[in-house]
Order: sequence, then C-alpha cells, then structure tokens
Amino acid sequence: MLAFSLKYRAIFEGRLIRFFLDQLWQLIPHDWHKTLVECPYEHYLDLYQHVREDWPESLKQFLTEARDLSMPRDIASELLVDKPDFHEIYGMDAFSTGMRDKKLHEVEILSKLIHDVNDTCQIDTLIDIGAGKGYVSQVLEYLYNYHVIAVEGNGTLYSIKGCY
Repeated sequence: MLAFSLKYRAIFEGRLIRFFLDQLWQLIPHDWHKTLVECPYEHYLDLYQHVREDWPESLKQFLTEARDLSMPRDIASELLVDKPDFHEIYGMDAFSTGMRDKKLHEVEILSKLIHDVNDTCQIDTLIDIGAGKGYVSQVLEYLYNYHVIAVEGNGTLYSIKGCY
C-alpha cells in the first residue's frame, strides 16, 4: 500500500475542487489522458469496472492495484450492527458538543471499527495521528477504555489547556 501511495502521490494529494485551477491534469500520466477524456463521466466513480483491453497498461495496472487495496464497500452496514448509541450512553451531550449529526455518525462508526479491528490485536494504547478536535480519541478512551495518544499538527484545532 505504501509503495502504491508513494508512486501516485501527486494524484492523491491534489484537491479535486482545484483540479483545473492547479493544473492537476498535468500530474496524470500523459498516456491516460485520451482514455479518461473519452470515458463517460458516469464511469469515473467505478472506473475499475469498465476497463477495456485497449487502455494503457499503466492505467489498467493502477486501477487493478487501487481496487485490490481498497476496503470493502459493504463494511458500513456491518458496523451499524451493535454500534454505540451516544444518545443512550451519554445523554448525547458528553461527546456531541460541537458535532453535527454527520460528524457524530462518523465518530460512532469509526470508533466501533477501530475497536472491532483491535479485538484481534489486543492493543491497549492507540495513537490517533491527525486527531483534529479529538472526538474519536475521546470516545475510544471513554467507551472502549483505550489509552489514546492524540497527535494534531493544526494549532487552530486544539489548545494546550487539555491533554488526553
């Protein structure tokens, strides 16, 4: 996975919203251009399902590797079973302050996923790199009793007042 992400780093690091402004099109291998321009836009979200024999080998290899490295798309439905209900557990206020429903949903699912994956590893100390405001870290500590080291490089997202 690391080799793949390093090889295609320029493509992944670009911001889609600035694709044309930042000329990110130039970062895509030149031999892919014609294929991608001619491809119907409806196919872009699942491009690997529409691969044709006449496409460049490097594009076919990229799509195959990306598909093989991707997580299953149906994992979310499995996680919805037995996910923590913050409304019941905390009366909603403990962790939801400042969180919109979408963020709350993400924190519920992600914390459950981390806990479920960790069931096989039995690790009691986790490192949350890019912790943001620490919502996931707090839930992992409070609900699942992990020791979490939260690391965030954006100074606008945290203050030195608290550490967990």
